[in-house]
Amino acid sequence: MGKSGNALRQVVREQRRDGAKEDLSPTSFELVTRRGLDDLTRQVDRLETKINGLLIALASSILIELYRTLVR
Repeated sequence: MGKSGNALRQVVREQRRDGAKEDLSPTSFELVTRRGLDDLTRQVDRLETKINGLLIALASSILIELYRTLVR
């Protein structure tokens, strides 16, 4: 893994040995980023729903026109 990987392992071992407690609470940056990502996800979901509706309308329109053409 190289020198940096070994150095990282050494730091982790030392922290575990020292009994250092990690603060796992999210930072404000993480909270803001997570909220922005959640908002973006909701917007993409709404956009996907609208696009699906348009595609269904287009397919229905094409099928109706084909039916009208074949019935004549």
